[in-house]
Amino acid sequence: MKYVKINDLFGEDDNKALEKEIKRTQKDNTPMKDLSRVIVETDEEEPRVLAVITNNMVEQASGILVREKPVYDD
Repeated sequence: MKYVKINDLFGEDDNKALEKEIKRTQKDNTPMKDLSRVIVETDEEEPRVLAVITNNMVEQASGILVREKPVYDD
């Protein structure tokens, strides 16, 4: 996998949509299941990997920040 540093990756509309999703899912306390990993990449002819996320590891490209939210006991 090719990791790259990304600057100004998202346009203004993307940022608004992502901020809306963060707010919408803020109180979601349901653990993800049936996934072994998540790969975040660009939507290009030759995609660039931005992050690889597993249950016990997060690896991201330079300039990309991945925040984790734990599952809290009710």
